[in-house]
Amino acid sequence: MLRTLRNTQREDEGFTLIELLVVVIIIGILAAIAIPVFLNQREKARNASANSDLRNLITAQEGVFTESDAYTATLADLKDNGFTQSVAVVHCVSVGADGDTFTAETYHPQGTLYFYYESQTGIIVKGGSVEDGDGNQLCETGQL
Repeated sequence: MLRTLRNTQREDEGFTLIELLVVVIIIGILAAIAIPVFLNQREKARNASANSDLRNLITAQEGVFTESDAYTATLADLKDNGFTQSVAVVHCVSVGADGDTFTAETYHPQGTLYFYYESQTGIIVKGGSVEDGDGNQLCETGQL
C-alpha cells in the first residue's frame, strides 16, 4: 500500500489545469492595471516636453533681447541662443510691433495641454489654446 502511494506521487508531475488558470487570471489582472498607468505616463511625458520647450524658448528669447534689444519670431535666432526644439512639439511665437513683447505657445499634438507665455506678465499658463487680440489661434498667426 505504501509502495503504491509513493509510485502515485512520482507519477503526478506538472501543474493542474486549475493552477494554470489561476496564474493566467493573475497575469490578466496585473496587465489590466499596468497598461492604463503606462499610457498615462506617455501623456504626461508629452506634456512635460511641451512645457520644457516653452521654458527653453523663453530663455532663448531673453538672450535675443539682451543682444539686439528686440524679441524675434524666427527659429534660427532662437537656435543661435541655445534653443533646441523637441521632436513633434509645436512652437508658436508672436512678437509685438515694437519688438519689446512676445507671446509663445507650445503643445504636443498627442498631449493634452497647451502651454502659453506672455512676456508682459511673465507667467506660464497651461490649459487650452489661447487666442490673440484678433480672435485667432496663436499657432495660426506665428508658428515657427
